[in-house]
Amino acid sequence: QVVQLHRAGLPVVVRGRFTVVDNPHLGIVGGWQADVLWIIALPVRAWRQSLPRATDRMLKRYFPNYFAGEMNNRFVISAASQLASWLTKFAMPEIQQMLAEQPTPPKSEKLTV
Repeated sequence: QVVQLHRAGLPVVVRGRFTVVDNPHLGIVGGWQADVLWIIALPVRAWRQSLPRATDRMLKRYFPNYFAGEMNNRFVISAASQLASWLTKFAMPEIQQMLAEQPTPPKSEKLTV
């Protein structure tokens, strides 16, 4: 799904259900399922096309996949912040649906920290 969404130029927002494994160091008892919503900040054609042309030209083509040292001015940092906000807004229906559901597992059953 990640590759398909990225190739289509769309935001990568993928929900999955995963089996939790034991982690004695953190006191986590595994064996149950957890829902995870992945929001991956990859270059998004739809977002880039929504920018003013001059703004788009000032960002490297692989934005936001910069090395930490490349995020070195207010413009780039602001662009990263705006992309994060845009991705969050795009993902809100999935986030709201996930939060409205019964937690997996109910806190009192499996998760002990």
